[in-house]
Amino acid sequence: MAWVRIHDAAMSHPKIVGLSDAAFRAWVWGLSYAQTHLTDGQIPAAALDSRLRKRAVDLLSAGLWEQGESGFIIHDFLHWNDSRETVNAARQLSRDRKMFLKNPELRKVLQARDGNWCRYCGCAVNWLDRKGPHGATYDHVVPYGDPTVDNLVVCCRSCNSRKRNRTPEQAGMELLEPKSRSHLDSIQINPSIHATPRHATVDKKSPSDSSARRFDEFWSAYPKKTGKDAARKAFDRRKVDDALLAAMLAAIAVQVRSKQWQDEGGRFIPNPATWLNQGRWQDEGATVVGPRPVGAARHWTPDDCPHDARHFSRQDCEHATLMEQFRAGRTA
Repeated sequence: MAWVRIHDAAMSHPKIVGLSDAAFRAWVWGLSYAQTHLTDGQIPAAALDSRLRKRAVDLLSAGLWEQGESGFIIHDFLHWNDSRETVNAARQLSRDRKMFLKNPELRKVLQARDGNWCRYCGCAVNWLDRKGPHGATYDHVVPYGDPTVDNLVVCCRSCNSRKRNRTPEQAGMELLEPKSRSHLDSIQINPSIHATPRHATVDKKSPSDSSARRFDEFWSAYPKKTGKDAARKAFDRRKVDDALLAAMLAAIAVQVRSKQWQDEGGRFIPNPATWLNQGRWQDEGATVVGPRPVGAARHWTPDDCPHDARHFSRQDCEHATLMEQFRAGRTA
């Protein structure tokens, strides 16, 4: 999408103040037309209907439009707005960046070559910093150039903002030699490595072994074996990692002993897909009908916790105890 710019002081400009409402709307229409179709301010006469042709006379008199060979030209359009070439180059750069993000091999090569150092100022960059001036980013040395190893470098966010869409020479900056030459022995760099070819289809990866392992562990712990395929889809949508899996298993270990899940032979146990979609591991206040873990007391204190790492609530201690029992195959 191309955006048209109107200066914030335009409404008080002498050329605008004297316009009628209809002429002003025609002027804004012309700006929108030129930027939508990337005509660099050219408006062909055929694009104007009868009402706009009448307003064109007013715009010519005000000096906002000029007469062209086949229509009209918006006065100083390229002074305030991007040209067709600039807009298309920016769009191509955006597409290249998306392709670059889909190419982990290229990022691996760049990080192996440049390490954790900015190639412009030489400062250490932080890959976990998403906002600060020393956060790690990638930059095209030649703006709008191909996303290749030779044209991409690691740089800090501060230098990236300063350089913008300019070459280092235009921005008054120097491209430094990589500091990580000693690390290149561990990886073979192929200069022809390029981002994913334009218009290429990127194959979706199948679920990893770790994801399948986590689901199998969840499935074996959940007491109701219904709708396994639906449960697997809900599990994958949650993007479950080891920490979330541990929370799920701990919740199952508590809920399986609740009054609701034990009534009428487990009739009220939710289907596993429903349990996952509703985030039921986050439920609170389940009534446990089984025995409490060893060390539980009416008035809980951390000294009542039997674990090496003391828990500050009875519920956390119960979860930890039940998880130990579950892991050992002795779930109550």
